[in-house]
Amino acid sequence: MFDSLWEDIKYQYRHGGMIVRLIIFNIAAYVFINLTALLFTLFSGFTGPKGIESVLRFFSLEPGLWHQLTHPWVFFTSMFVHTGFWHLLFNMLMLYWFGRIVENLLGHRHILPIYLISGLAGGLFYLISGSFIPLLQGSFAYGASAAVMGFVLAAATLTPDSRLHLLLIGPVKLKYIAFALLLLDLFSIGWMANTGGHLAHLGGAAFGYLYISQLRQGNDWAKPVNHILDSILKLLNRLPFGESQKKKSPLRKVHHAQRTKSKAGPQADTDDEDLFQERLDAILDKIKEHGYDKLSPEEKQFLFNASKKK
Repeated sequence: MFDSLWEDIKYQYRHGGMIVRLIIFNIAAYVFINLTALLFTLFSGFTGPKGIESVLRFFSLEPGLWHQLTHPWVFFTSMFVHTGFWHLLFNMLMLYWFGRIVENLLGHRHILPIYLISGLAGGLFYLISGSFIPLLQGSFAYGASAAVMGFVLAAATLTPDSRLHLLLIGPVKLKYIAFALLLLDLFSIGWMANTGGHLAHLGGAAFGYLYISQLRQGNDWAKPVNHILDSILKLLNRLPFGESQKKKSPLRKVHHAQRTKSKAGPQADTDDEDLFQERLDAILDKIKEHGYDKLSPEEKQFLFNASKKK
């Protein structure tokens, strides 16, 4: 059973797209954090919340400069940390629903930049607010909610009139869902309920909106982020355990052989693929310049069919 489960996870990681990979990372972090907290509680002498908090603080943000200076990794680890199952489930469902919309409209290369920078924006908003709000002193922030809110606002800005089918409610336009979530965060700050977390949500949401607004103006914020990530991957590949030191896997050889074989196939198939790709690129360029709502019904249907084909 476990072998089959592991194979399914590996398959989804390789072929499920960046959204699925982020979900897998979050679930893995959830398992790791809770197992670590369990072991820490059993062997450290701390019981109850103290044991969990000791582990959480190692991966979470705290107001004040010293914690971040001595734990610089928390800027990134904090956006993958969850302790409660329902917190994780809600965030991953939201990430899947709204992230898929963004991925289908813009492509996979925008997903990781939106997630990372929305999470960072939320964390910075929390830290800055902690300098002015005494209530936040002694608290710590973690979770993917700020990054998820970045996707909510990105999707609602891209295609505000698209509908999401909500349980017990029915189809609701994305702009109304985004507005309701923003209001909920604002009201929760006033109620002093997880104030730091809701402030971080607003920071992530603001970045999601700005990201799409800048993309429409021709400013692609994904490029520098992807360039940095590519540079890191190239550096890792040069290490003794990197991919460049390994022989090509059979999967790569098969893939190459299939591509070579396809070139010898009927010319009509190649022409059809070229025409399909040209039209898809033209529609995506139109979305980038004018927004999804400017597409004709035929173009929207073509885009929908293309997403299914992928």
